[in-house]
Amino acid sequence: MPTESHKSILYRDFSKAKAREFIDLAVPFLKELVNHATHALVRCKGCASLDDALDLPLLALYRQIIELTDAIQVLISECCPAAAIPLIRADFEAFISMEYLLKDDCQYRNRSYAWIVCSFFKDLDIIKLLEPSSQEGIAFQTVLANDSVFSRITLPDQQMVTNNKEFVENILFNDPNLKDTVDEYKSMINPRTKKGPNWYSLYQGPKSIYEMARNLDRAAWYKLIYSQWSAFCHAADARSFMKENFIRPIRTLDEMKYVTVITFALIMGATRHVIGKIRPGESFEIWMTREKIDERAKRILSWGR
Repeated sequence: MPTESHKSILYRDFSKAKAREFIDLAVPFLKELVNHATHALVRCKGCASLDDALDLPLLALYRQIIELTDAIQVLISECCPAAAIPLIRADFEAFISMEYLLKDDCQYRNRSYAWIVCSFFKDLDIIKLLEPSSQEGIAFQTVLANDSVFSRITLPDQQMVTNNKEFVENILFNDPNLKDTVDEYKSMINPRTKKGPNWYSLYQGPKSIYEMARNLDRAAWYKLIYSQWSAFCHAADARSFMKENFIRPIRTLDEMKYVTVITFALIMGATRHVIGKIRPGESFEIWMTREKIDERAKRILSWGR
């Protein structure tokens, strides 16, 4: 007979029933935002500059925000707001990355290519770990052998690794659009640790996520969203265990509204940004009026008061 959960810790049906009123408000709302965003993404792709990959980072970040929002609404539908916290942190980072790309038109090209170059150099770092003959691969094999879990995992076929390496290196070192940015990246590699810079640090950019957020006037968001939930995401939150003298139950209404409101703000802001850049002049006010977006957002904000 399958094991039942201890109801004082996890009572799934009761949690969902208790949250039903809010779930019925929030889930269709978030689904509508995601559905609308998928159409916006397709329209923007049709107008974007993709032959030179200039608009690829912006659209990739927007797609990530759509995917994260879709996942968050699934968690809200099951009364799992705490599990959405790491997703919101990733959502916020994607959002301010979009804003940093767009902040200065004169730097848009440099920042877009910085995002691409850093992404592929990170891929190359992973590929080197999977090459048994490389210095990084030899060291990784030693570490892997000492890991009781991952030592049992079958690594990718070496031909696949070689093919991926050739693909990545071809992009990094043969695309003339990326040459200056690759040189900029190489000039910023730490000579001691051999670690490359974060994409936003290239071309005299900010040195950290917080500095980027502060430069975008998002420092308050950073402290409330990114910093506040850092302990939870890094398994260092003592408050997540106890509530008064009891073990904190799993699946509660705590932070359901907070999570939903922040998710709404991020995807709406992202949609405005991407349309404003790639399809300037396009308005989605008709959609907002038809679907009563502002009215529904206010109902969520006022819920529980």
